[in-house]
Order: sequence, then structure tokens, then C-alpha cells
Amino acid sequence: VGWITYTGVRHPGLGMVMSPVVLLGQFFQSTPVLFKGFLIAVYAAIGTMNVWLVWRLGGWLAAGLFLCFGFTWVLATVPESFPLAMLTLLSTVAWAAKAADQRRRMDGVWVFLFVLTTAITVTNGLKVLVAYLVVNRLGKRQKLMLFAAMVCVAAVGCGYFALRMMRWNALHPEAPKTIMGALAQTANWIPEGVGFWGRVRMGAVNFLAVPVLPWIGGALGKLAWQGRLEIGWLGYSWVVIVYAAAVAGAWVNRRLTIVRVMGGMLVVDVLIHVIFAWGLDEGWIFCAHWFYMLPICIGIGARSLRRYLDDGASMAEAEGCR
Repeated sequence: VGWITYTGVRHPGLGMVMSPVVLLGQFFQSTPVLFKGFLIAVYAAIGTMNVWLVWRLGGWLAAGLFLCFGFTWVLATVPESFPLAMLTLLSTVAWAAKAADQRRRMDGVWVFLFVLTTAITVTNGLKVLVAYLVVNRLGKRQKLMLFAAMVCVAAVGCGYFALRMMRWNALHPEAPKTIMGALAQTANWIPEGVGFWGRVRMGAVNFLAVPVLPWIGGALGKLAWQGRLEIGWLGYSWVVIVYAAAVAGAWVNRRLTIVRVMGGMLVVDVLIHVIFAWGLDEGWIFCAHWFYMLPICIGIGARSLRRYLDDGASMAEAEGCR
């Protein structure tokens, strides 16, 4: 019940979103094995939906590659915010693609995605806003209305968080919490003394390389304790291949709405976790917010290559028939 009441400043509505699961799980608390199996089943179901969305957006190659990443399997069995955050972000990308194809505004859907995504992780709400701005062209009046709506949502969110904190303090008088304490704890995730090259090194390894490795089970403990991971030349070779294929696929399809949406969403993560270095020493934790973009870009790139080869074969066949 305490977890439902208070989940921190970055996840203001996570407890509310997960409350049905927590309340249902109380029936299994008397048997730890059943309770653990229940949670794993819930997050495995969330992971399955993530794989399905990757398949819908990028095809079979994207889904298969997504399952090759060790981080994918970790997320499917860890009861945390990241699998849910990925689900809302993938849903946003899928809706952006559909809305662009059908030229539909459907602001109600965008508001729902924004509120749900922000409730799970506050900073991810910016990505929904970026996707909305990429898909929809707004006039000056519409931009003002959007800004006013964001202010209202922020005010409601802060008020709701304050009420939940009051509820927590009433239930736990021995461990009271304050908003300033929550903000200070959040600020502690910025590593001290990280210069330019520190950002480059930690960003390349912790933020970019770790999530796409096929093996990260035992390595995560080492990375968490030592702040670094020896990947080796095989690991780096695999990382280079994955990123080269993803960049190529994104460049070929750079005019697609889905690519522009994912590019804008990735910029938000880079600004927060690399430029401002928030959580950079454990950047692999936050990779769930963006690393699904890699297999999707590779999948749509493979589709473009297949169409190019098919068109070339058709032209050659037509020339041969003349």
C-alpha cells in the first residue's frame, strides 16, 4: 500500500497505474513463490506487448533483433517502471504513425498518451509532446492553448503528488518525506566531476552499448557496482554493426513520420542523460526509454532494401521481355 501511495517525484502516477496489479498480488503474498511468479507473469505480458508493437512498427526482423538484446529479457522480469514506460512510448510512436497516415488529429488520444506517459515517468511526457508537434502543424493560438494545457497538467500533477506525500507521511510517521527531499534525491543522480570526455566514455558504454548486447545478465551487477563494463572487441563489433544498420535504415527513411518522431524522442534522452549527465553513471537503466528504436530502424531499412531489390528485379525482367 505504501508503494501505491508514494513512488517518488519522477514517477508520480506509477503507483496508481500499477495499483490493480499490487492489490491483486496481495492474494499471493502468503506464498512468496506464487507472488514472485505472479509479478513475473505480469511483466512478461507487458514485455510481450512491447515485442508485438516492435513487430507492428518494424516487421519480423525488428522483433527478432529486439529479442536478441539481453536488456529486453531483463525488462520482462523486473517489476519496475521501465517496461511500462517503454509500452507507453511505443504506443505513442505507433499512434503517431497512424495519425500521420490518416491525417487525423484526435487530440483526445494524444492527451491520454501524454497523461499516462507522464504519470509513469515525468520526463517521458516531453517525448509525447515532441511526437505531437512532429505530426501536427500548430498555429500560434493552438500553441498557446497547448502551453496552457501543459501548465494545468503540471499544476494538477504537483498537487496530486503533494497529497500522496501527505498520505505517505500519515501512514509512515517514522519516515516522513518532503518535496525538497525528493528533489534533492533526484539531483543526486547527476555524477560529480563528469567532464566532456567522461560524458563521451560513459555515454558510449553505459548509455549506448550495454542495452544492445546479447549478454548482460551477470554484467549488470558488475556495471552497477564498478560503474564500468569491459565489453571486449566482440561486444563492440556487435554494437557497431547494430548502430550502423540502424543509422542506415533511419537515413534512407528519414522522411517517414515514424523516423522523425523517434529522432525527436531520442534527442530528449540524449539531452537529459548525456548532455546534463542525469543518471549517466548508470545510463543502461534508462535505455528502455529509447533502445527499441534501433531494431525498428533496422526493420524499416530492410523493408526499403527489399523494395529496392524487387523493383530492380522487376525492371530487369521487363527489359528482358522486350
